[in-house]
Amino acid sequence: MTAFFNMGGYGIWIWPAWGVTLAVFLINMHFAAREKKAILQRIRRFYNRSPHESITS
Repeated sequence: MTAFFNMGGYGIWIWPAWGVTLAVFLINMHFAAREKKAILQRIRRFYNRSPHESITS
């Protein structure tokens, strides 16, 4: 098992790279979900507005 984590001496470079990749992926997913929620709220507000409201509000 130690050999797996050591990766032939390159583990010191491989595992942090995996960690950074995972962190960026999770952050990207978080911001995408947040943006999707905001867009859906804007769409709901647009369709629920009264007919006499202006489109820009």
